[in-house]
Order: sequence, then C-alpha cells, then structure tokens
Amino acid sequence: MSRLYESADSFVARKNSDHTKKIYRRALRRFGQMKYGELPDDQIFKELNSYMKKATLQTVIDDLYHFKDHLDKKNFAIRTKRLELASLQSWFSSNNLTIPKSKSKELRGPIRPVTDDKAFNHDTARRAFDQMKSPVSRCFFLFLLSTGCRLGEALQVKLSDVDWNASPVTVTLDETTTKTGERRQVFLTTEAASYIQSVWLTPTEENGKILNNRKRYMAAADHKAQHFVSKGLSHERPLMESDDRLWPCSESTAHKFLTTATVRAGFNERTKAGIRKLHPHSTRKFFRTFFGMAAGPDAAETLLGHSPGLTSFYRKLETSELVKIWKEHESVLHITISPEARKAMETRDFNSAAIVELQKENEKLKRGMENLTWTLSGILHKDLKFFDGTNQEGMPTIFITANPEKQE
Repeated sequence: MSRLYESADSFVARKNSDHTKKIYRRALRRFGQMKYGELPDDQIFKELNSYMKKATLQTVIDDLYHFKDHLDKKNFAIRTKRLELASLQSWFSSNNLTIPKSKSKELRGPIRPVTDDKAFNHDTARRAFDQMKSPVSRCFFLFLLSTGCRLGEALQVKLSDVDWNASPVTVTLDETTTKTGERRQVFLTTEAASYIQSVWLTPTEENGKILNNRKRYMAAADHKAQHFVSKGLSHERPLMESDDRLWPCSESTAHKFLTTATVRAGFNERTKAGIRKLHPHSTRKFFRTFFGMAAGPDAAETLLGHSPGLTSFYRKLETSELVKIWKEHESVLHITISPEARKAMETRDFNSAAIVELQKENEKLKRGMENLTWTLSGILHKDLKFFDGTNQEGMPTIFITANPEKQE
C-alpha cells in the first residue's frame, strides 16, 4: 500500500493565517535551498515534491540533522531554528513520516534559549527615533513601542482596525494575524496617536497634489518596483493601491529601517549568538518592562497577548477596567517626556512621574490662557494689533505690538 502524500504547496495552503503560511513557506524554501541551491520558489517546491514522493523515514531524519547543522552555521537565533525544524517535521508527519520523539527532542535543542539581548529604554528609544529619516519609520516605531505588538502583528493592522475616535485610540488585532490565534485589543498612547495621525495620515499639499505620507510611501514603493521590473531585476507585481494596511510594507523592509536606525544611533553591540542586542523585538520588551512595572505584569501580559500566563482574574478583565489602567499609566511609554519625569521613572516612582508631566501640561495651558486673555483685551480696546504664530513648544502664540494708528 502506498503511503499518504501531500505536496509542499497544499501543506502550506491548509494553514489558517497568512503569517503562519509565510513561516511554513520560508522553512520549506530554506530546506530546499540547502538541498538544491538558490532556485526560484516554484522550482524549489517542485524539487521538494519529487523529494517527498521518494523519501523514507531514514532519509528525512538524516536531512533534518543536516538542516539543523546548516542553520547553526548560518547563526540563526535558537527560536528561529526550532520553528523551522518544527515546520519541516509537520510536513513530514502529514506525509506519514513522523519523526520519533527521541529524535525530535534532540533536534529541537534547549527549550529556553539563553539570551543577552536588551530592551529599549527611554533614552535608547529616543536616540533611535531621532536617527529615523522617514515618516514611516518614525510612526511605525512609536506604534510598536505603544502597543507592544509583534512585528508581524503590527504589519497586518488595517486602517479599519484602528478606532481613532475612541479614548484611548484602540487597535483591534484580528485572530487570523495574532500568534496565539486570539483576537485582542491594544491601545495607542496620546503621544503615538497624535504623531501618527499628524505625520502619517494627515494630507498635505506637495507639487500640486494633496496626499498623506502613507499614500506618498505607497506611490514611491510602486515607482521603485516598476523600475526594477523595467531593468529585469524583479517580477511584475500588482500596484499597492488596494493595500488597506496601516503600514503597507513588508516585514523585511520594516526590520531593515528599524535596524538601520539603531545602528546609526550607535547601538551595534551583538550577543553571543551574533544577533544585535537591540532589535525590533526590543520594542516589545520596552513595553513589557515599563508598562509592566507601572501597571502590573498581568495588565501588560493581557495587552501583549501572553494569555497562557495570566491569572484567572485578568483572563476575565473587562475592557473598561483595562482602559482605566491604561489611562492611568500610559505616560510611562512616552519617549518625549521631560527629564524630571524620566528621573522619577528611573526610581520606579511612576505616580510622581505622572504628576510631573501633569504639572508641566498645566503650566503650558496656563501660559496659553494668559496669552489668550491679553489678545482678547487688545481686541476689545482696539488699541493693539496682533498676528498668529507658534512658540518653541508648539503652542499658539499671539505677538502683540502697539497699534501706530491708535497712538496717533
């Protein structure tokens, strides 16, 4: 009797989310490249299908060990190696070639890798932010710091998933895009929401066209792609006009501009495994560290999507309760806070930090009211002339001078 057979293509197609499909496709492609060299994806998958039709349990076990050595030489992170080996084993099992548990455990290696990478702190995050040259990199970086989302989750957020009218601004992560397969909601800080709306989504005029920076980014990406196609360096692909994501870029592109900024900021230190100590996932660690210390680990874990580790109380946490906690502590995720508040945070005195920020905001509003009072007084007495402007803090300012006509 012939054994069951499932092609690599159909195996990938059966996966639920696009993100999961991408992971399995990448693992199969990398395995195929090890065996057959740098071939186009469609050719790699044809070779893999021919391979599977002839494979035996012994040949796939031998090839898995060769693949493990291949990944070790490439210096991939432990979690990446485990994920890709597990993806291959899953395909083999669907073809009735199940790897014995003893071999599978040996291939997986240590369950918890020992890492010495770092989380962003407020100083390193601000320095990386200052090195970002494009609106997309700055806005996306603030989005990651504010929500604690995984890179893949953030890139799947659609424009319709963000409720800009909610308080706080709420982002819904669909169950087909999260790692846990569960829908969850995350929030944007007032700092991130304001910046993203004004810099990324607000239309401005340029060369006679009124577009926001998101639309400009998409147009530039299309132009670049068409240039590569005309040079024979890339395949034709559909235009990005139909892309309804908030961040219409690939994971590799997002990873590149975040990594480039950290290197420009001088953070190029590497771990023993050879990866950078500060990397895109460090934004998630930033969220877990600072929001977790301020609001408590359970609230942070809820927003991060680490549901298996939660207490039964927080598993049943109402949205209204989580919103209340968020509003009380979201300022700890701001990277443009004052030095005084930053100092309070370093001592973990988060209440004092919030008070300092509120005091500064009150002073700012007070100055604005005083300015407005003088302006109204000038208008009523008609002995002053005025014109609008903004001060260094971005607050509306009225410059008042004596009216020469009135003096005469």
